Amino acid sequence: MSREPELTPQVDTFSIYDSNEPDEDDFGYFKVVEQKRGREGFHVDLGKTDVSFTLEQRDFVSTPGFGDREGLRGALSTLVKNGKYRVGLSGLGGDELLGQSLDPRVQIADLIADLRFWAMAKQLVAWSLIIRRPWVQLLLQTVRLFLPTVIRARMTQSASVEPWINRRFARRHRLSIRRLGATEESQFWRPGLRDSFDTITALGQQMTFSRPSTLEKRYPYLDQTLVEFLVSIPSDQLLRPGKRRSLMRRALVDVLPGEIISRGTKAAAGRCHVLTLQKHWTRLERILEDPITTQLGYVERREFHKALAAAKNGQISPYFLRLLRVVSLEMWLRAAINRGVIRTRFTLPTGFSTRELA
Repeated sequence: MSREPELTPQVDTFSIYDSNEPDEDDFGYFKVVEQKRGREGFHVDLGKTDVSFTLEQRDFVSTPGFGDREGLRGALSTLVKNGKYRVGLSGLGGDELLGQSLDPRVQIADLIADLRFWAMAKQLVAWSLIIRRPWVQLLLQTVRLFLPTVIRARMTQSASVEPWINRRFARRHRLSIRRLGATEESQFWRPGLRDSFDTITALGQQMTFSRPSTLEKRYPYLDQTLVEFLVSIPSDQLLRPGKRRSLMRRALVDVLPGEIISRGTKAAAGRCHVLTLQKHWTRLERILEDPITTQLGYVERREFHKALAAAKNGQISPYFLRLLRVVSLEMWLRAAINRGVIRTRFTLPTGFSTRELA
């Protein structure tokens, strides 16, 4: 890496962080990587430029989603223009394919399926100590993975339907089952294979919904040869007790700085999402008087308002991101109706414009 400027003079790093986030520690790692490369990168402290996302896109887009933080959009646009960069490398797929998000219960379940009970027992005890959960409870949660999807949906908290989602809508679209990622075929597969299938499907959906950009994006972690290799090797090469991304860390031990190899944290942006709700709360309340998502039968207005108010006050639930997705869907529907992209029997309040929420 120290010779990188000579070999690839056009490769530069673009790093963003928020100095106001309580758990922010990315900046120190940026500097370590740059020292190893022998080349300083570009940094943007979003905490000094803006504190929240915009609730809508500047221009209409084909899929729901919040707009970027203004500081990020402006800094990246200026950098690309001044540096004449053409390609941006994305880390999409790194967590999913290299074991960062791999569930140890899936790994233990595969050992049970292979009748490797001694190896299963060792993994069970090791993970029980690391995540501080009784091994009996962990074992029961693992065995649950072998049950039919309908039964698992009733027993798994992550598949439960939030009180602010319309019950009839949830039953009609079988939301609890869909959240487990199972299809009619995959629900009878062994847990590891089913998990790999769900991961690839989720990544494919993310790529499908990617928005157009003037900067060409490339995805090294989604290289076909690499993906085929990663989904074909034993999962214990990727995830070991207390060592996520195990294969990547071992493969790059002589390349990356020691601080990066041993890093156990990952930056988050929870504070920024709460501030977004607080900043736009007056206007959001106006929307919640008669949401399009309620008229369409997706959510229950009062429960949705209650959950959103709790999130605005810092009460972050495990389903916080789903709550934000509904907000982005509401904004997208209103923008689509305003622009005549879709026709519906529902109308917006007189004088309302989504531009007010920019």
